[in-house]
Amino acid sequence: AFNLAARRSSRLSRRVGGMFDSELRNYILPMIGQALIQPTFCIIAFAQRRGPVWEWLFGADTDWAAMMVLSYSAGYFAEDCLVNFKDNSWLVAVHHIFCSLCAYLLMLSDEWVGLLIVLGQVMELGSLCLEFGDLRMMPRRLSAVILVITSIVPMACVVAGLFLRFPQRFAVGFMALTMQIVALIRLNEARVYWNKLSQAKALRLNADATSADAPPGSAELCAVSR
Repeated sequence: AFNLAARRSSRLSRRVGGMFDSELRNYILPMIGQALIQPTFCIIAFAQRRGPVWEWLFGADTDWAAMMVLSYSAGYFAEDCLVNFKDNSWLVAVHHIFCSLCAYLLMLSDEWVGLLIVLGQVMELGSLCLEFGDLRMMPRRLSAVILVITSIVPMACVVAGLFLRFPQRFAVGFMALTMQIVALIRLNEARVYWNKLSQAKALRLNADATSADAPPGSAELCAVSR
């Protein structure tokens, strides 16, 4: 209902540029989930753990808050993939499909539940910062750096987890592998985005230098000629 109403608003339908370069309406619901809903239930799930932190990370202490995180994630990714399939790139669509599948599998898992929930939230933080960057609410270069950090940290934690407590279930191994692949894709996207920002800055500096060297009145003449 929100998406249908937002499509009728010209202000919410404008593209904002940046990493995702999507319409403004497509940022509102994801940012609410990433900034408020998912972190809140993740913190509640950790606070209500019934055993030591180690067992919460590598076990299956799945209380209602943990289930809320996973069910919201599975539902959101599936909904966004279906409702905004025309706006999402194929890469985003594949990401949403696998994230929704992994959230569902994690609800049925009996190991690594807490760890994968936390690492998922770390990666969502990187996506949230990219959205802040697209909306000019933080420097876009900084958002690209945060994307790199929030991709490397989960990769390192998954590798460490394999040595600390190797998963016994195929589904958990599949989710760990999927997280590594997603993190690698994010790193490549961050590299491409950084190069894009660098090229845009170089073009802007070149345009400023050209304007500074131009004789007085040339800018007005160029404007008229266009």
